[in-house]
Amino acid sequence: MPMPVPAPARGMTRGRSVKDRSKKKRVHALEVATERWKVLSKVLAVVDALKKEEEHVTPLKRLEILRPQLGLVKPHKVAHFVRRSPHLFEVCRDSRGVMWAGLSPQAEALVEEEARLLEEHSPVAAQYVTRMLMMSVDRRLPVDKIAHFRRDMGLPHDFRTRWVHMFPEHFRLVRLEYGEYLELVSWNPSWAVTELEKKAAVSTGHAN
Repeated sequence: MPMPVPAPARGMTRGRSVKDRSKKKRVHALEVATERWKVLSKVLAVVDALKKEEEHVTPLKRLEILRPQLGLVKPHKVAHFVRRSPHLFEVCRDSRGVMWAGLSPQAEALVEEEARLLEEHSPVAAQYVTRMLMMSVDRRLPVDKIAHFRRDMGLPHDFRTRWVHMFPEHFRLVRLEYGEYLELVSWNPSWAVTELEKKAAVSTGHAN
């Protein structure tokens, strides 16, 4: 009977701290990007909230509802977070002593540019959403699920009320027992082909 081959011994970790050992498994660039996104996502939460308000201003107290999204715990206040980005947000006190927060002129310019780019991107975004519906089991998806990936697909913040009605040839909004759904209207055969399949077809054509 052949003798079993012993498994190779793992490198000894004696004398090295977890901090030192973790350096080999960490990706510095990814960690930096992740930390930046954490900050950016919080800033965008405030921007999105203000974009929904008339004139893009609101009493500062109303923004306290964003406390969980901003990861703030007492005694930290949303006002402190807003004041840390003076280039994006402005804070003032009116004659009655009420504190108000709003988008700065620089932020307003960015919002207008974003709206223009999203409008230009709308046909591509409609294709992304349609493909998702084509891949779904019932050819429909909850609007809340789509909202979760709104920024990834380049959808405007008002896509629930306006954008979903811009492409009736692709999908429609339906209200079911469990909420609002986006439902596929027509199947597009060309969008059912993956990019890999397209490349394979092109390669085959060149080979022939």
